[in-house]
Amino acid sequence: MPSAKNYRETLLSSSAVLLYGRVMTDLVIGKPEGERAARKGGNRLLENVIRDPEARLARIYGFAYQGRYYDLPVPAIFVVHGDGEDPEDPRPVEQGGNAYVAGGPAHVEKGGVAFHGANFAPDIKVWSYDQSDFSLRLDLSSGMLSDILLAPELDRDDPDPLFGGGKVGGGKVGGGKVGGGKVGGGKVG
Repeated sequence: MPSAKNYRETLLSSSAVLLYGRVMTDLVIGKPEGERAARKGGNRLLENVIRDPEARLARIYGFAYQGRYYDLPVPAIFVVHGDGEDPEDPRPVEQGGNAYVAGGPAHVEKGGVAFHGANFAPDIKVWSYDQSDFSLRLDLSSGMLSDILLAPELDRDDPDPLFGGGKVGGGKVGGGKVGGGKVGGGKVG
């Protein structure tokens, strides 16, 4: 069996966020073509994350933070760096060289929790970040355009369908009632 790394608990361990997922093979970060408008601000945090040569897109199924593991209700795509590590390394190995699924508890640094009631699938990887690191999240929806575009974006009760697409923010709504899934009697003021 391969030897385990010697991870240490530090003051910074409490701000670690561990992402669990798999690198996507059909969706990659490419280099931009052409020029873009000059940016006036000096914030390049997201640009630096995306332009890193190790940047990849991964479907993330769950995360660990402050000793707890959380499954995402719907997997999301995040920018990660590198291929990730096996969260249960070292895993016991069969004679044929394949890793067992039931590898036992991993180090807290990679597993994110002190007790494992279950094991990660053998193709799941982990990436460790600080809670204040910058990243990018993409939430995917697939289906008919009427369901994923038109229904969420168009107001079906709009009396003038020639004008639309805008959303109003910053106003106060008062006197509204909620019933049957519709809001009625609201005043904007």
